[in-house]
Amino acid sequence: MAYFDKKTASAQILEICRALSAKNYLAAADGNISVRLSEDEILITPSGLNKSRAKTEEMAVITPDNKILSGNPSSERLMHLEIYKKCPQARAVVHAHPPTAIAWTIARPD
Repeated sequence: MAYFDKKTASAQILEICRALSAKNYLAAADGNISVRLSEDEILITPSGLNKSRAKTEEMAVITPDNKILSGNPSSERLMHLEIYKKCPQARAVVHAHPPTAIAWTIARPD
């Protein structure tokens, strides 16, 4: 399977973050995106930063077993890692916060 290089993946992730933010799917530091760089490395957006303003050098790299190789990875990285574990063919995970989805969970918590 083909993988992404870190520089290209970082730029593409941040472009997607800006697009999601423009559609109000990300607010403040909410949401996160990750991409599998290899079997041993996952690139993920940083924790606690507005993703639409993040820089490529702020991206983090983790391993599938949650070892932090660089940066300050998303606090929700365990969710991403579980998706990669359960779905080995997955190459990316996008976790956004669309207002309609949030409203639905409040209106219909069951």
